[in-house]
Amino acid sequence: MKTVFLYGLCLIAVAGLGYFGGELVYGQKVPSAKPDDSLIRQGAGVFSASCSACHFADKSESKIGPGLKGIFQTSKLPTSSWSTTEANVRKQIKTPYKNMPPFANLPEDKVNALIAYLKTL
Repeated sequence: MKTVFLYGLCLIAVAGLGYFGGELVYGQKVPSAKPDDSLIRQGAGVFSASCSACHFADKSESKIGPGLKGIFQTSKLPTSSWSTTEANVRKQIKTPYKNMPPFANLPEDKVNALIAYLKTL
């Protein structure tokens, strides 16, 4: 009987949290929504050095590769049509799709900075 009461209490707590805008999060801690400006500036430098020859940052039209403006606001990545997630963008940078050159040797801190910058486009 105590177990049923405890389950009922948990159900009421979860329903109450959901009603007032709360949410349950499982797994890893969610990264902060707003990275610091130094990370974004570093990502802009990585983009300028490694990506700007083939991609526009300020428009969605193609240069050699697709323009990346608003890339994280789309549901699918251009060319590969993978869903637009941080993991898929990271995968596309490290092991690219089609004609994009690989950046497998790009250090993780630079990839993180690049992704933070791409989220601001």
